[in-house]
Amino acid sequence: MDFKNAEIKTFLENLASNSPAPGGGSASAVCGALAASLVSMVANLTVGKEKFTEQEHLMRQLVAETKELREKFLKLMQEDIDAFNLYMSALRMKKETELEKRARKAAMQDAIRLSTEVPLKMIDACVQTAELSLSAARCGNPGAVSDAGTAALMAEAAAKSASYNVYMNLPHVSAPELAGSYQIRMNEGLEKIAELVSEVSDILQKIFDATVNGE
Repeated sequence: MDFKNAEIKTFLENLASNSPAPGGGSASAVCGALAASLVSMVANLTVGKEKFTEQEHLMRQLVAETKELREKFLKLMQEDIDAFNLYMSALRMKKETELEKRARKAAMQDAIRLSTEVPLKMIDACVQTAELSLSAARCGNPGAVSDAGTAALMAEAAAKSASYNVYMNLPHVSAPELAGSYQIRMNEGLEKIAELVSEVSDILQKIFDATVNGE
């Protein structure tokens, strides 16, 4: 089934079923897409407002970039499902002869690499989304700053949950150097997004404090 074009109710019903796919990876992708959508909302609430004229160009850029990210997350959701199905197909391959065993092992490694690379791409997209949420928090309509903050948190949640799939797959990647490069890429992404979320949180806290103090 092509889940990237499914209605949310249909997707949730499938997610809640006893089928292993869609699963956590797909949920991570949807979470990332929601984060990108929130950034776009903040930008759209800023565009066209006279008092935000100086931010107009940046906000229009955010709208365009988050649209691409939404589409990327939905594509990754389907890729995650396809990677799982590919692994299951490899697992069911015959293993009676040595030739069959080697072919099965190679197919499983291809599927494991794909199943690791998809969530890594998701983490990269989450970092991009968090970067845009920071721009939205800094320069967007202050009335929607909480939405920029929510976007950053959801991007981080999506990245962390995607990392769980990487962790699960790493021990099964047969090439140690490749597994090591995957782990480095994952750790760098998680560290970067944590920094971005912290910056967004600081901006929100200052705005909230000023509001409480009547500034």
